[in-house]
Amino acid sequence: MSDDFTPPKQLESDRGGSGRSRRTAIGTGGTGGPGGYGGIQSDPSGGDDSGGGHKPRALICDRSLSVRAGLSVILSPYVDVVDHTNDAHLLFELIDAYKPHVVISEIDLENVDPLEHFQYAFKVSPFRDFIVLSDSFNATRNYRRLVNMGLRFYCLKQSLQGTIIAAVQTAIRSPNASYCDPALFALLEQPVLQSALEQFKITSGEFNVLVRLGLRNFEIASELGLKPKQVERCIEALLAKLRVPTRTAAALKVAQLGGIILPKMPSLHPETAQNMEVLAFEALCCEAIEEWLRHGLLNLQYLYRTDNQYTLMDTDTFRQYDVRKDKFESGLEQLKEGDSGLESIIIGNRVLFVRLGRKFSF
Repeated sequence: MSDDFTPPKQLESDRGGSGRSRRTAIGTGGTGGPGGYGGIQSDPSGGDDSGGGHKPRALICDRSLSVRAGLSVILSPYVDVVDHTNDAHLLFELIDAYKPHVVISEIDLENVDPLEHFQYAFKVSPFRDFIVLSDSFNATRNYRRLVNMGLRFYCLKQSLQGTIIAAVQTAIRSPNASYCDPALFALLEQPVLQSALEQFKITSGEFNVLVRLGLRNFEIASELGLKPKQVERCIEALLAKLRVPTRTAAALKVAQLGGIILPKMPSLHPETAQNMEVLAFEALCCEAIEEWLRHGLLNLQYLYRTDNQYTLMDTDTFRQYDVRKDKFESGLEQLKEGDSGLESIIIGNRVLFVRLGRKFSF
């Protein structure tokens, strides 16, 4: 690590999450305000949640630092976000260290197969409540397999903050409950399509295969707990009942009847080709951070040490760089020089610099 305060070299998404042997602060000072966003301070030792005002502990795992920060703000009235990471492997170390009540995790983590990741998660942490956040494509592709592994809480990013709050509240209040995002339930069940298909006398099992014709046969079999031969026979029966020659024609018939073939394909940004559901959720999280700042809930001292190193993040560019402790003060002054609107958010050992009144760009 260089001793100098040099220009950023590495994007946050290329790096791991926060460490484990330290205190984590997500905003210092402030106890709440308009919009329901309150400052929280957390201790990895956990403590006793019974009485004394202690909130249930939560971990957040997501590729985007802005999502992790924004979710920490949004969920602060309900849980104590004790740490966060974008590293699926580090997540298990954090679970072991903090013993959280709730783990909120994105499904599409870097360099990790989601099914293998959550299968391992449910094996090593069978008594933890995992709340999965996902776009519609991954949700409609993997939902049943994850549920069969033990997942009980599933939220779509397109539903924004309402469902994630509902899932968290359900998890912490009802130990044996489950929660499926209503929008995801509607995609899986498609009541309008089921009604339109009654004339063809299609069974519920055949319906589940029909709406998944966007998957390959072995994927349908895996998702529905069938054998590939059973899927083949089911498709043959469907073609006969629908009086169409091919599975493509069957899929077209579904669309004509108002249905959606799964997995639901994502809408992409016309210029960047990024998933629009993911972008909308990141924008929501950034708005939560901005509102938190706008209501003056932060009283920051800017410094947060982890041994002898600090990590600085500029949210305008989403770049970060490490600075030695003795170089931090001068580096901070460089960033703030001539910019009175510059504020910062502390998350663990990261300092996020945010310019007030300016929209976040991706």
